[in-house]
Amino acid sequence: MSIDNATIKTGATTVAATGGDDQILSKVSGENGITVVFDGDSVFASRRTVHFRYTDPPISGSSATGYGKAKRTFTLRYPEEVSTGVFEPIIVDVSIRSNSTTTAAIMQAVRNVVAQLIIDTEFDDFYELGDIS
Repeated sequence: MSIDNATIKTGATTVAATGGDDQILSKVSGENGITVVFDGDSVFASRRTVHFRYTDPPISGSSATGYGKAKRTFTLRYPEEVSTGVFEPIIVDVSIRSNSTTTAAIMQAVRNVVAQLIIDTEFDDFYELGDIS
């Protein structure tokens, strides 16, 4: 399906995953953020990890608030076994930059839109084929 004319909900109150099994994320390190692993992954080569980072907003003379944007980032590494038997990770980076005055309600609205951009089937051709039409 085309990105052009795709539909997402604005003002959505929730976006939720259904089905599947619960996975507990456990901290394995805390250097430059926090890294967690999926508890069910016992083999190091195929272990899924998520690294969370936060960067304080820098002081900015050009900003109305006197500060730049705070940055919240996470990186998911999701190893996939390729035909040669080697695990190659699929890497997903999500980064949100926001003003120090951004409200929790606005941040939630943004996160709901981002979730839809990731999970909505209207974007499958983009994720599977790189189609940006």
